[in-house]
Amino acid sequence: MDLQDPSVLTHNATYTWEPNQTNHLHHANTALQVTPGQTHLTCEMLYRYCSMIFIIPNHRRWALFPLRQNGSTSRHMLRGDSPNPVHPGNYIVLDYQYQGPITVQLTSECAPRRVTTQDQSDRSQGRSERELLQSRLRSSVCARDTVCAITNNGPAYPDPNKPYEGLEACHIFPTSQLAEWNRNNYRRYITDTSPANQIGQSGLYSPQNALLLSPEEHRAFDQFKLGVDPDDGYKIIVFGPDPKKTGGKRLRRSARCGTNPNDRVSADLLRWHLRMCVYRNMKANAEPRSLWKEDLGSDDIGQILEQPDAAERMEVELFTRLGELVA
Repeated sequence: MDLQDPSVLTHNATYTWEPNQTNHLHHANTALQVTPGQTHLTCEMLYRYCSMIFIIPNHRRWALFPLRQNGSTSRHMLRGDSPNPVHPGNYIVLDYQYQGPITVQLTSECAPRRVTTQDQSDRSQGRSERELLQSRLRSSVCARDTVCAITNNGPAYPDPNKPYEGLEACHIFPTSQLAEWNRNNYRRYITDTSPANQIGQSGLYSPQNALLLSPEEHRAFDQFKLGVDPDDGYKIIVFGPDPKKTGGKRLRRSARCGTNPNDRVSADLLRWHLRMCVYRNMKANAEPRSLWKEDLGSDDIGQILEQPDAAERMEVELFTRLGELVA
């Protein structure tokens, strides 16, 4: 499927994997990629991810078929329930029953923007309620995971007095998106029974909505460049280049199978985050959306209003800066 077409895809649509080099779903630096030798991307996963972005008129059944170099189609489709790895090659989306052309539309859903912020305690004399919640959250995930939950690595040169220095508490669902959180009743995904003064009224500061990550993995997670698939053994999925060969590894056991049920990461929130990764990276009509810079200068409001996405950023800024009032 050629996902460069931003609207309607027909029988000319193909997925392309090129042997002997990094392979991806569409030609973009942020695409879902498969490096030769990696076998963690299975046919079942590929179908599931495609289903997140495909809209098929009249609910017609579709399937992926290998496309030969001469343009002919193999009669042997990729099975959507197969645990076998996806092999290098070209694949075409066809009608499941007749193996003929089928129209594929892409969802208009997209991943949210996130703001890069510094520790607010550096800019204030006292500690706000939001800062206290974040501090408690970091203590909880440090005690639970002890090292980066993605890489299983701790600080390169640990300080015995500061064993978790350099590790950060990363929210799975961003606190800046509180309005969406409430609108979709995502609070139901938090089963943590801790009091509100520990996890916030919203539950967003529960360890169930957080991972302990290194700064590099934290930034990639916030940018939806990597996710976790709880429906395939909590595999790490990398969208884009994977020099560390992180793709296919498993989320740290402490995060998913901790002894305290209040601390176990929410599989539903990981599914939400993975879906955002798919929206951001596997859609041809997904616009590149980098993290906003926090430093706006002296006239914050004026500079925000000059931006084309002013309304979206204003909402995120309000919940980021006033989060302690609504957490």
